[in-house]
Amino acid sequence: AYAAVPSRHGVSGGPDSAYDFGDLGREGRRFVSQAHTADELIGVLAEAATDPVRAFLPLDVITGDPEADAQLVVDEVERLGGFAKGVLVLAAPTGDGYVSYVQTETVELLTRGDCATVAVPYANVPSAVAFPRRARAAAAYTVYAEALAARAREVNPAMRLFAFGESLGSIVALDAFGPDLVDELTRAGFHGGLYCGVPIFSKTD
Repeated sequence: AYAAVPSRHGVSGGPDSAYDFGDLGREGRRFVSQAHTADELIGVLAEAATDPVRAFLPLDVITGDPEADAQLVVDEVERLGGFAKGVLVLAAPTGDGYVSYVQTETVELLTRGDCATVAVPYANVPSAVAFPRRARAAAAYTVYAEALAARAREVNPAMRLFAFGESLGSIVALDAFGPDLVDELTRAGFHGGLYCGVPIFSKTD
């Protein structure tokens, strides 16, 4: 179902990306394939819009060194033009790499494409199987968030950054910042977060 290599700019697996579409995994291919185009947004909104950015790293390139992996994330977002956008969402996927298309498409509509959504997988198995990896994934998410915020401050200080997680991803995204969530998000340079469905095993929750 997700076999067509994207020809559009601004998505991982496309012409600007460092990664091959075939290496993104099923959920990565789904994620970038479903990105709205400016024409689609204009058709719905009847207003000016731009192509949103979606960045997704292949699981195979994740080294397990959060600092090195964070640099890979920043570099990919930079290549895709993500730091030129007004909004950036760092999404924590579910265990198999799925990112909510409802949340992502909603942000693209509400910002008229002036957004980048970034996702980094930590497993390629159902969330129940990936559950023991949540602490390590949360620690990595923290470093990704800090690296993205630091680069945004350098090149686009007006950018607004948000955290997102659903299901197991909500646990990962919450525990990345700890019990003083609002203060820690603010210190990291983020403007808010959305956590869905339901993070009852999160220490932060």
